[in-house]
Amino acid sequence: MDSTSSSSDAGDLRLGKRAVDRGLITMDQLRDALVQHARMAPVTTKETTASRFAQLLRERGFITESQLESLLEEDRIATSVSLTPPPVPKGGELGTFGKFRLRSEIGRGGMGLVYEAHDGDLDRRVALKVLLSSPNAEPQERELEEERFVREARLSAKLKHPHIVSVYEAGVIHGRRYIAMEFINGQPLSLWRKKGSITVRQQVAILRDIALAVHHAHEEGIIHRDLKPGNVLIDGRNEPHVADFGLAKFLGNDVSQSFTVEGRVVGTPTYMSPEQVRGAKTIDRRTDIYSMGVMLYEIITGRLPFEGQTAMEVMMKAANDPVQAPHKITTVQLNPAVFRSLESICLKAMSRHPDDRYPDARKFAGDLTRWLEGHTVRAAGRWMRRALRRAAIAAGAVLVVLGLAMFGFRPRRPDAAAPAPGARATSSIAAAPRTAVAPVSYEAGGPSPDSGLRLCLGAGEDCRVDKYEGKAVLRPARPDGQAVFLRFDVDDRWAPTVPTAELEIQYFDAGPAWSNFSVEYDSMDARCPQEGTYKRAGMVVLEGSRRWRSARFIFTCPRLENRMEQGADIRLGSDRAEMIIHRMELRPWTPPVAFAGPPANVEGEGLRPGLVGEYHAGTHLADPRKRVVDADLVFDWAGPAWAGGPADQFSIRWSGGVRVPAKGRYLLDVQSDDGVRVFVGGRLTISNWTPHAPMTDAAVCDLETGYFPLQVEYFEQGGGAYLRVCWFRERDGRMWPVDPPPYVHLASLESPK
Repeated sequence: MDSTSSSSDAGDLRLGKRAVDRGLITMDQLRDALVQHARMAPVTTKETTASRFAQLLRERGFITESQLESLLEEDRIATSVSLTPPPVPKGGELGTFGKFRLRSEIGRGGMGLVYEAHDGDLDRRVALKVLLSSPNAEPQERELEEERFVREARLSAKLKHPHIVSVYEAGVIHGRRYIAMEFINGQPLSLWRKKGSITVRQQVAILRDIALAVHHAHEEGIIHRDLKPGNVLIDGRNEPHVADFGLAKFLGNDVSQSFTVEGRVVGTPTYMSPEQVRGAKTIDRRTDIYSMGVMLYEIITGRLPFEGQTAMEVMMKAANDPVQAPHKITTVQLNPAVFRSLESICLKAMSRHPDDRYPDARKFAGDLTRWLEGHTVRAAGRWMRRALRRAAIAAGAVLVVLGLAMFGFRPRRPDAAAPAPGARATSSIAAAPRTAVAPVSYEAGGPSPDSGLRLCLGAGEDCRVDKYEGKAVLRPARPDGQAVFLRFDVDDRWAPTVPTAELEIQYFDAGPAWSNFSVEYDSMDARCPQEGTYKRAGMVVLEGSRRWRSARFIFTCPRLENRMEQGADIRLGSDRAEMIIHRMELRPWTPPVAFAGPPANVEGEGLRPGLVGEYHAGTHLADPRKRVVDADLVFDWAGPAWAGGPADQFSIRWSGGVRVPAKGRYLLDVQSDDGVRVFVGGRLTISNWTPHAPMTDAAVCDLETGYFPLQVEYFEQGGGAYLRVCWFRERDGRMWPVDPPPYVHLASLESPK
């Protein structure tokens, strides 16, 4: 392929893309034209080839002659270096335009190009918007474009508000109209909100500020008519600035149809109100409220209310189809009561009939403020009642059923109680045969909400279900780097039937490296925080591998009685790790018996409380430095393991025994980081002798009344140092902690041999 053919192909694609961007043709029409053009016989000149493709678009009826001329003129201007005869570039600048030095192009559209520029006369940075108008356009179309451009300058100059882009001046240079505006160092709302750390609450607060700015414009007698995320700039302080009043008009003036004489859309179809779509001449401020309602719809659902292949299809849906309720399609996870209030605000703002919307933008902003502050949203309730009355009148009958069962509340289970003294204890782990209990699960974007594991969110929390690396994921928002939590409620019918369980989490390791998130559950272990409400099962340490991974956690003594915040039973918490969760499954865990045997005969030998601990420097239990009796094995070392000892690179061996108060099935629960192993009755029952993140190991022991030798070994290699060894006894389907700790030792162990 020669250079002439290559450059003409690029010009064809550029011209076609410009036509798609302006809404003149669809992508299918562009592909059809390109295929047909490729089948034509080759020509010898660049001009003929470019003309042939352009004329093909017109001959197929995709665009009109005047639209074609406008596209070609835009392409000619956009591919030139400067608006004036090209000067010699200096310091990377594009050139000059009168007194303005053009530094870079920062935006473009159907009406003009926007540059970052420097005003040499006033020595200030400006955003310079220059009108693109084809000299070959029909007089009526060119006059309309100039009218809109001048109207933007005139109306914007009237508005003085911290959240509206200020206009400095307007005029004509080299026969081209321009507007010099306040330069906002930021990015459009449409891009800003895609940052992973942006929460729903932050976006709602931004929209509230936009609404107040729009209300100011309305009070000055100006409606915007093209409000959308692309026309709002967010600066470095996360403050919004409403821009582009090119379609604005004075209140009370007649409005042109939504189409020009050549069929070009005036406005952005996806954000236009039904009355604006129909070209009504009585459009008022409530059309802007509808547009902001669409923006709110995007915030709480992650999508637009109406979509289609063409601008016409979108507008016809907006004019004729009902809005689908956000709760039916949302990817945002919010507390149900909180979501209902925000949804009501959205649907009120997007009412098809203007009379059912907020009467002004300040009232819309007021309800958003009340939602942000956690107060009752009263106006939304009034809107729902009025909408129902309107529907009843249109139908000729009233049949309204207001159910409050959309989000039900389940009764709390009574607190578990210990069996009465002397009562017969039963063991569900030991019971055989045993009825199988199905797992419960949560999957991001999963089809069924009745899978037994339900996401719980507080009033100030939100997260979104997104597509990530080919899978749907649950991704909590992280406001300003704060710690975040994901909480889940386990089906109340499931929890009492499972004395021990395991949780598997499928997650994406996005890092940052060495960050982590912890897994906690509501437990029977009253020695854990808040009477066992927050027992840590373990921790996931991220490596930043950018791979899908899974982690397994043992719940040795689940209680799961909705004692956490929001009535939850399981909590995942992170301070800086990126939690990207695809699926969680909680299932019964029935481990094999690790030890069963008779007790040791220690009659006549003195037994004393606690275990004898031998503390070593290094990780190999070969350099003893200290010997002491420890009453319990619950340690979370924040510094040296002993006075004058190391904080890392140490090891400890505890020797002694466990005194079993009654025959039964016991569970040995060991929580640790780095290496641990446990011997019961001389038999190795738990072995995890490698460095690891905090996690839980467990073993089941069938023990008779009496004394059983016990040895626990632990080493700490680096980082945090954590060890917790506890015993539980199963009674009536629950794992109850053995308290006080059953540790004893022979008096002879206190002196080194």
